[in-house]
Amino acid sequence: PLAEEAPRRAAPPAASALSQCVAHARAPAPLDALLVVMMASAGRGAALAAHARTWLRAVRAFIVCDRPPDPALGLVNSSRMRIAVLSGVAGCRNSDLYSTAIVLGNRTFPDYSWMLFTEDDTFFVPRSLASFLGIFDPQMPLWFSAHGCEASYPPVACVD
Repeated sequence: PLAEEAPRRAAPPAASALSQCVAHARAPAPLDALLVVMMASAGRGAALAAHARTWLRAVRAFIVCDRPPDPALGLVNSSRMRIAVLSGVAGCRNSDLYSTAIVLGNRTFPDYSWMLFTEDDTFFVPRSLASFLGIFDPQMPLWFSAHGCEASYPPVACVD
């Protein structure tokens, strides 16, 4: 006779880096320590409007846009936000301006501890990001990157 098989347990859902690491945070990073450098297209007004309603006012932001954004969005230069209108090489979708955006963001807001480089199709919750960053030393050079969207993408390892 065959031994009875143990019942199979369902695999736990894949955890994100944030859910694995937020419990290890000593204290959230201050939101003023975060600089967001965002590549944007003025043609994506709905995405820019969503950013303006959600996270954009909570952090300092340097936005590189292909043309001036719609004034109705309320995205104007201030002490916490700068908008630079730059055009890159045709056909590159402004990817040739990424390093320029980072340098200009750094020069405009030099007193940050963390930089988030993103595009206008990325959304995040500032306080959750601050909690995630709270486990790391901002003096240690670190680079976080995601090259895919599948659940199997390996999360950042956390060290106690």
